[in-house]
Amino acid sequence: NPNCPECGAVDKEIWIHKQERFTLNVNYFHVVFTIPNELNILCLMDPKFMYKALFDVSAETIKELSKDKKYLGANIGFTSVLHTWGQNLSLHPHIHMIVPGGGIDSNGKWKNSKKKFFLPVKVVSKLFKGKFLSYTKKNFDQRKIKDEEQFQNIINTCYSKDWVVYTKKPMKSAKHVVKYLGRYTHRIAISNARLKKYED
Repeated sequence: NPNCPECGAVDKEIWIHKQERFTLNVNYFHVVFTIPNELNILCLMDPKFMYKALFDVSAETIKELSKDKKYLGANIGFTSVLHTWGQNLSLHPHIHMIVPGGGIDSNGKWKNSKKKFFLPVKVVSKLFKGKFLSYTKKNFDQRKIKDEEQFQNIINTCYSKDWVVYTKKPMKSAKHVVKYLGRYTHRIAISNARLKKYED
């Protein structure tokens, strides 16, 4: 049962075991991409489009900036996980991305990044915002919206806001990375700790 905390724990351990072979012996960074609450209504109207956009645009943003020699000058890989709710169980779509501290340069050699996250979060946030809103404005099926003016107002409001992309401290080891991700890939909204009462 995917909605059972106990069943999910078993699946989590199986997933962790499979993923450990893909990790590298380098520092990893945890990056979180969020979108403004104003876009939640579009997520409800077309979740498939919006969640795919979250994956695609966050990935494109990280790849583009990482290739820039001003920051890293290398091609990187990463793992992304979508979460659609917040701690209070309200709709809160965001991407958890685990990024290795380095990548492959133009000579095909590994290039380590600095100990701190190698991309300025303000730069990441601005580029992510611009790409996401441009993509949404161009490709969202507006036939799903009765009021075209409402759609444009949502886009305009989101352009006027500062978007939040933030990073957490580097993770201790590759194994720690996989275990951390496992919490998000196999975590249900209502855990045992949230249950106050149950009846047959």
